[in-house]
Amino acid sequence: MWFLQSVIKMSSFTERASWTENPFVFQTAEPVVGGPIIDIETIPLHKALYEKLVKLVIPSPRSKTDPWSMKGRREWRPGYDPATKLDPTTVAPGIVEGMPLQSRKRKEQEGIGGKATFLNIVVDVSGSMASPMGGGGGSNYGYYDGLPLGGEDLARVVTPLMIRMAKQNGDKFQVITYGSSAHIDWPGPATDYDDAIDYYTNSTIAGDRDRPLAGVEGSTNTERGLTLTKEEMERYLEEEKVEVKAAVTIVISDGAFNYRSCMGPDEWLREFGPVFYVFIATDEGAMDGNVTMMQDELKMHNPTLGCKNCVVSFAPKVGQGGTVTSFAGSLVEMCEANAGEKVDCGSYNE
Repeated sequence: MWFLQSVIKMSSFTERASWTENPFVFQTAEPVVGGPIIDIETIPLHKALYEKLVKLVIPSPRSKTDPWSMKGRREWRPGYDPATKLDPTTVAPGIVEGMPLQSRKRKEQEGIGGKATFLNIVVDVSGSMASPMGGGGGSNYGYYDGLPLGGEDLARVVTPLMIRMAKQNGDKFQVITYGSSAHIDWPGPATDYDDAIDYYTNSTIAGDRDRPLAGVEGSTNTERGLTLTKEEMERYLEEEKVEVKAAVTIVISDGAFNYRSCMGPDEWLREFGPVFYVFIATDEGAMDGNVTMMQDELKMHNPTLGCKNCVVSFAPKVGQGGTVTSFAGSLVEMCEANAGEKVDCGSYNE
């Protein structure tokens, strides 16, 4: 009886009521043994969304010839040299009948004839791009698995998609971020594609200021981002003696900026290939005026330039009936310019 009194004395009101209803119930609190507590923000939603979009927007790889160049010709001696040494596609008649010649080849750098192709990814990290999960004032582009996505979240998904295309096309790449200032986020000329994809799709929490592509800077200074992109490409050309065949530059932003100040580095980058400006907004048509102003500025400085698709806007939405797939697919198509695709933009005149 003393034991019963001790239990009731230590119990709460609710526990006493339960005891009265069923005197055979003994209530106690014990910690549940299991794994660590999972913070909802540490779930790798960027990786999950990336892997979903890869299946939808990444095209099948093309078959490519090996990057070899002709170095000369050598003799192939029937009866002496093994048949496996003969490449039928390179055989030519020799000086002596019955002693054919075949081409000698040497391994080249990635690209065609030793010329490299580049992908420049330039991402706005101003405060308006911040993720809603981090408590910032960024826009909400919908939900994935119940979690709200901001501009930086979209950037963390489409950036690895573009890097995936660089890998598939054999392009070197770099990632530059800009806001109040510009920074090298992933240095080039890079070919460590898988490491970069893992970095941008990792499970860093939204409250970490050092997370990839964090929208934490105060302003949108696109000129600085383009200038740093230009300076890094100049370094490749001068210090590393890389001969550039082509380069595609893709700028992602969600806000207005000084378009005229971008024309200097824009003009230099267009010598190597198209420069795309991709504006994102939460509402359809919200950035149409910005698109027109940027196009007018480009045409003023480049009268013969066809700008039909070099400045575009999207209102990507994640979730049921969302449009994020078409947004990601369009960026993938822009990357295809380095793979020899015809792109209606940039330095391609209409």
